Amino acid sequence: MARVLSTVVVLALLAATAVAFAITEGAKLTKSPISGTSVTALFSPDSALVAHKTAIVRFRLRTRERIAVWIQNAHGDRVRTILSSRVVPRHKLLDLEWDGFNDGGIVQPDGVYMPVVKLQ
Repeated sequence: MARVLSTVVVLALLAATAVAFAITEGAKLTKSPISGTSVTALFSPDSALVAHKTAIVRFRLRTRERIAVWIQNAHGDRVRTILSSRVVPRHKLLDLEWDGFNDGGIVQPDGVYMPVVKLQ
């Protein structure tokens, strides 16, 4: 009896492992809803040495999504809201621009800033 019970437990664990593997493999194959991403690598709102005065954040949505986009600094603090929460249709190309200022209109110091796209 103990042998049958241990065999059943082992088979159940093997089946659960196979199901978990199939689910994770399927998740890996799912394409991101965002494609064609392009972000200006270097810009400066007040320098004559840099060609770009604004940063362009460009991407396309594969599916209809409610999104919000903001710029955050290297510490993870939100600096500027670029796009408030809104529904964007599928295949829409978004060209968003950041001028280097925060929401209060103050130019931000040199540093690393990252665009964040939140799918809601």
